[in-house]
Amino acid sequence: SGGETLWKGSSKWVAVQGHRVVKLGFLYSGNAVIDAHGLAPAGWHVPTQAEFETMIIYLGNEISGGKLKSTDNWNAPNTGATNSSGFSAFGGGKYFYPYLSFADKGVMGNWWSSTLTGAGALFTMRTYFNSDYGVTYDCQELLDSACSVRFIKDDGALSGDVVDADGNTYNTVKIGNQVWMVQNWACTK
Repeated sequence: SGGETLWKGSSKWVAVQGHRVVKLGFLYSGNAVIDAHGLAPAGWHVPTQAEFETMIIYLGNEISGGKLKSTDNWNAPNTGATNSSGFSAFGGGKYFYPYLSFADKGVMGNWWSSTLTGAGALFTMRTYFNSDYGVTYDCQELLDSACSVRFIKDDGALSGDVVDADGNTYNTVKIGNQVWMVQNWACTK
């Protein structure tokens, strides 16, 4: 079905596919990612392109895709998915701008970084259903597109689960020296 757009102040905050479940998380616009109000709870932030790169290198570069992908919530064949990192990457798809359509649920996971490209876009990290090494951290999406969001902890100390303002619980996992939320963000407040 269609999508819903919520507003927080004057910024487009989140685009949500009507049938999307909390497990896959919501798709947030790039404008929400760079909004001064911030999406992240205290002590967390949207990762930079360099922080994604650090995780990917730690997991073995080209072979990191399978280590990041969950073993469910992807279309077949979900090549190489082991989730041995505990990151549990889901194929949440994205909202395409300027085409104004949702696509690629189960085919692609696409997560915002906070790093601007200089061309009205942000860098993203992507994984694909048909590749075990398909992690790229230098893809770009326009700010009006919508992608999944994962947060990284500011200090790298593992401290347990996080509960958002909507009451959703997010597990955490330590990968190298970084602490990541295991679920895609799904908060509306």
